[in-house]
This record gives sequence, C-alpha cells and structure tokens, in this order.
Amino acid sequence: MFLLVGCSAPLSTLKPELTPSKAVPADKGHILISLFDVPKGYGELWTRFVFGMPRGINASVYDVTDGLTYLGSFGAGAVNGGNMIEYNAPLGKRTLMLTFQDFPKVFSLNHTDFIEVIATKDHSTHIALSQYGITQMPYFREMIIQEKDFNFCSNLTGKNETSEENIRKHMLSEKIDEKAKSFIPYCRSLSNDYRKILIPNTNALEMVEKYKLKINSMKETDLPKWQQNYIKSEPFDVLKVIETTAPENN
Repeated sequence: MFLLVGCSAPLSTLKPELTPSKAVPADKGHILISLFDVPKGYGELWTRFVFGMPRGINASVYDVTDGLTYLGSFGAGAVNGGNMIEYNAPLGKRTLMLTFQDFPKVFSLNHTDFIEVIATKDHSTHIALSQYGITQMPYFREMIIQEKDFNFCSNLTGKNETSEENIRKHMLSEKIDEKAKSFIPYCRSLSNDYRKILIPNTNALEMVEKYKLKINSMKETDLPKWQQNYIKSEPFDVLKVIETTAPENN
C-alpha cells in the first residue's frame, strides 16, 4: 500500500545542485533516480499515441537491501520534468523498492516494483521511473549515459545552453545519432535550469515512521515474489536509436 500520497503538506525541499563527484564518499556509489519516460520501442510509442503521455507519478523510493531506508518521494509532477532523488549508496549490489497508489487511499490500490543495481565508486548509476501499459503504473528502469555526456548535460545553464539546438550541436560533435530520441529530454532534465533534487523533509520522515510497519509489510510480501520471477533486463541506453514508424512486415 502506498502510504505517503494524500498528505497535503509537502514531502520534500528542493536543491538544484548535484553532489560533485569528488564530494561522494570513497565508500559510496552515486545513484540518481528520476521521473523519465523510457518507451519500449514502437509498441509503447503507439500506446502513448492512443492513451496519451504518462500522468504524474506519486511514488516513494526505498533501499531495501538490508532494511528499509527511505530515499524520497515524487509528487504528481510532469514526467521528464527534472525531479530527481540523489542517493549516495554503500558500494555493491543494492535493491531498491518503489511504492505507488494511483487512487485516493480509500481505494487501496497497491503497487510496488523493485530493481537491483550495482553502486560503483566514481560512477553515477541512473534509474528512471517510467509508466507502462494501459494502467500507466510506474516501474524502475536502469539507464546508461556516458560520463562525458552526463558532465556536459549537468553543467548546462540558461535558455541558450539548454536549447534543443545547442544539445544537437553536442550530439553532432560526439557523433550521436539524431534518432536517439531520449537524449535531448534527459540531457535537458539534468541541466541546472530543469534539475530539482528532492530532499525528504520532516513531514516525510514523520509519515514514514508512522507507517513503517505497513511499508515493511509490503516489502516482506512483494519482494520475495519479485525475486522469484526476476530476470535482469538490459539497461536503457539514452543513445539508443528509437524508430517512430512501425516495422515493416517481411
């Protein structure tokens, strides 16, 4: 059960700055979790055309590797809007959980998802929360962006630098295919003008403490099921060429 939605008070404060790589502790790996629409090829693009773009996501994220560590909550904001959770995680394999409730709490619509990633020293791991299917439920998806592109995007400032024209110049100079449709929106979301790092506030921490037993119950129920059926998927490369036309039948 997603228990943090429906509270009228804000659950986060915002900061624009990413933690500089040199400031990440030596025994930690940098993880960046964002609302980002990762389509599953032409079929998912068709779904977007028929049913519209994903709605805003109300979701909370936890590290459940060896307990229950609350990382933050996303409000009902626009997908690709730059809202992000930053986590300096202990090195090694980490399991994260998201919780979501699409309707008012009285309906008790429950949804969780999990992802396993490797927190690596001197490296940023990127994770998207994307919505799929007719119900548009959120799921984790690991992403790949080259460090040089990450550094370029995260240092963009101002209307000219974050413009599509300027980002396309970078793509051209780095020989990035113009059909890599996800690169421009993700690059822009990482920029200083769009990026908003969500920091849990006192209200959020109080809510987590209040409902901790119920959140743990969700973890204990859903995590074993996920582990039993888990097949690691390939991370989504933001340089992936995405065709926007239906494949031809042979």
